Amino acid sequence: EEAGEYAEAERLGRRAVEMAPEDAWAGHAVAHVMEMQGRHREGIAWIEAHERTWERANNFAGHLWWHRALYHLALEEHEAVLALYDGRVRAEQTDDYLDITNATSLLLRLDMRGVDVGDRWAELAEKTRPRVHNHIFPFIDAHFMMPLAITGDRAACDNFMVSMRAWTDAHREASMSPIMDEAGLPLCEAVYAYGTGDYAAVVDLLMPIRYRIQRVGGSHAQRDVFQQMLIESALRAGRAPIARALLTERRSAKPFSPAAWKNYARALDGLGDAAGAADARRRAAALLAA
Repeated sequence: EEAGEYAEAERLGRRAVEMAPEDAWAGHAVAHVMEMQGRHREGIAWIEAHERTWERANNFAGHLWWHRALYHLALEEHEAVLALYDGRVRAEQTDDYLDITNATSLLLRLDMRGVDVGDRWAELAEKTRPRVHNHIFPFIDAHFMMPLAITGDRAACDNFMVSMRAWTDAHREASMSPIMDEAGLPLCEAVYAYGTGDYAAVVDLLMPIRYRIQRVGGSHAQRDVFQQMLIESALRAGRAPIARALLTERRSAKPFSPAAWKNYARALDGLGDAAGAADARRRAAALLAA
């Protein structure tokens, strides 16, 4: 699936689940295929059909509910997303890194859509604040930065960045060090800037590294939150030409995404193309109604 071999990944994943229904990892691969192909309603049905079996898959089950939440989010079913967050994704408020990455990335996606998530960020900030020196790999660092930045804890964010730079300098012989330099540090700086509302800085930090972000770890579906953050920041910063270019690329990759078409309309609004924006919004509405 990560190599783009979607048909083969789905065939093998479904066959594995037939052979061993409790194989949540195989079911997870199928969920990824459906995410990447925009098969949101199929994805919801796929996870629902195996929910009772996969809920026994330790905390990895929370990641499967995260995938289901992404399908609902794509369909703009925000109440369903929040219900899954509270009842499944964050039902156990642990400090496990997978649980935190699921939760923070989901809240950030909601934030970018203007959805009020209440005080949910505060709980995550409390869990991540003591771990500003735990640099496992940059993908996790960027997700740990999210609640600290969104809640406005600048002292913790500054300590986090100082600690990341110190770790990178102290581990120059480690294979992770150049990844921290080239992608991890600017990515975390961009998350910090997003939390402070400095959207122009987010664009300046992410544009040079947007094709290198895959080096920080995680899957295509997980890292997509950073591409979304770049697009949203370009729109909020009033950089309509950049936003249009990014969204032209995104529409090509995800023509099934209502959010991509809606954001494309916002970019066209910024460029004074009212007719193009109206057409983009019609396309988004048609996808949501399908």
